Amino acid sequence: MKYNPVQVAAFYDSYGEQEWDRLSKSPAALVSFHIHQHYLQKYVKTSDSVLEVGAGAGRFTIELAKLGALITVGDISFEQLKLNQKYAVEYQSETSVSSRVQLDIIDLSMFEAATFDVVVCYGGALSYVLEQANIALNEMLRVLKPEGYLLLSVMSLIGTTQAKFEAITEIPNFTRLVDRVNTNGFLNGSTNNGHQLKMYRAKELKQLCQSHQCEIMAMSASNYLSLNRHELLEEMLTTDAWANFLRWELDFCAEDGCLDSGTHIISVMKKTNNRYIDH
Repeated sequence: MKYNPVQVAAFYDSYGEQEWDRLSKSPAALVSFHIHQHYLQKYVKTSDSVLEVGAGAGRFTIELAKLGALITVGDISFEQLKLNQKYAVEYQSETSVSSRVQLDIIDLSMFEAATFDVVVCYGGALSYVLEQANIALNEMLRVLKPEGYLLLSVMSLIGTTQAKFEAITEIPNFTRLVDRVNTNGFLNGSTNNGHQLKMYRAKELKQLCQSHQCEIMAMSASNYLSLNRHELLEEMLTTDAWANFLRWELDFCAEDGCLDSGTHIISVMKKTNNRYIDH
């Protein structure tokens, strides 16, 4: 499989408002949002210049604005950029957005090197560039200032298989599908609603990050206990127990033994110097 940016852009153009709803449609999604948000709060400071790539409809754009960041919003989908502006205005965050640009993370040449304090690539944009992941990661680090932070998340192979296993078993010849996907994480469009992506194991993401001039500061699953416990947790959402549950999830998800257990894997990296590996 090869990365097809036109196909990815078309998918998210048609995906539309579903991207906004994605992080609120279930307790596991709410946990994922909370854990992603936690790392924003830990590594983004007031007045930081932030490049948010794969920004989508703006859930994290709004959170970055709350933190006092100055945000350059980027996405491969023109329709997602329109939604991003709509929700940023609705949630009174638009004054924190310096610009919006349609871009592809494998080519950030519109930005000079060492421009941003933080780069955020949440939600899986790195998963969609398939074999170009090294190039995309190199580009995001290139535009980052020395000692700046790159926060990203990718789709998790093991966690997604766990979360979607019942649905997977309904696919004809699903055993061959699982065996094939388990070898390299690549999921083709015929079994994934028309779009293809790369799902990662935590050790694989760690190896990818360590091949670049950066230091891994933190890794986490996006959810753990909350997967496949929808009805139970729906009852907990409006009780005092929910805050405790989020605290447990945040703790468990950062354990080495749980990194593969969520739908996404989060990695926070610090750029260590101003040199880049030529990929």
